[in-house]
Amino acid sequence: MLPYSAFLKPGRVSVFAGDFHSYEAMDEYVDPGGRFEQDFGFRLDERYLPEVFVEAQPVPIRQLVSGFSAADSFAEAVCAAAERLSREMANTMVVFYFCEFDPARVTINPRAPLVFLGAFQFSGQ
Repeated sequence: MLPYSAFLKPGRVSVFAGDFHSYEAMDEYVDPGGRFEQDFGFRLDERYLPEVFVEAQPVPIRQLVSGFSAADSFAEAVCAAAERLSREMANTMVVFYFCEFDPARVTINPRAPLVFLGAFQFSGQ
């Protein structure tokens, strides 16, 4: 399992989307030492924990991404990636700032509750 620092990169943001039945369930999933680490092959770092939104019901990706810090700089790219992946609705989004996750460097659980949408340029924060 790789350390978070293996993906640390200024000006980049890595975005994951999916569906969780509650904020508490998602929070437990992305806690350091939680299931996220096994599903995506890297250890989380307390200094770089993600921003997260969980809605009660699935909403368009555009609506989910719009509430994040610096979203104006990466929302369009996230929406385009979600469309390419046929993932235009979700109720959960997880955003890691200063992170350029590379799925080619790890083994991803194909049944993970989140889908990696991509790593994008961001500015502002």
